[in-house]
Amino acid sequence: MPLDSDTAIPTFEDRLRALGALLDRRELHGISLELNRHGANLAARSNAADQSEPTILRLTGVQVVALCQEARRRRGTGGALARRQRPSRLAALRARQAGAEPLSRWVEQTQLPSYQEMLRAIGQDLDRWQARSCQINEGETTFLVRVLSAGNRGGVEQVYNLDKAILRTRVAEAIRRRKYHQPGRRGNTGELTTQP
Repeated sequence: MPLDSDTAIPTFEDRLRALGALLDRRELHGISLELNRHGANLAARSNAADQSEPTILRLTGVQVVALCQEARRRRGTGGALARRQRPSRLAALRARQAGAEPLSRWVEQTQLPSYQEMLRAIGQDLDRWQARSCQINEGETTFLVRVLSAGNRGGVEQVYNLDKAILRTRVAEAIRRRKYHQPGRRGNTGELTTQP
């Protein structure tokens, strides 16, 4: 069921953030997602070894709004999600589980952002591009994002190949900025740049 007015539709950032949290809770990966005002179609694989077929979710616009409201209520509460234990470089070196690769490469391999964080960053781009709908397909190192933007003649489709390493950097910068700009602290609020 489509939503009646544009005012009832949350931003792409909010919708993708909520869908990302759902993916994280269900431990899904390898996503293929279509999102517009009418709802979302999502296909993803489970981490369970016995599942060969992808999990498919079809959500109406109203269900997506409800998911966004639920995610908004969870913010700042610590949520039902158990915080992922981030591995320690020192502990890995002591246990001889980490090679002599540079720290930056080790961090990339072991401390991947959640789907909630990655999709939120993509949603910020979609809002800035004034997207009407999008299709996101995850690859090994990139997210292929097809965007239908508002245009004079019904819309303009653009395709962006967003590198996961660049998204990880953007997510890390945003997290540092959020921590740095907590109430009572002063700091610079620079904008993140986007690489289409």
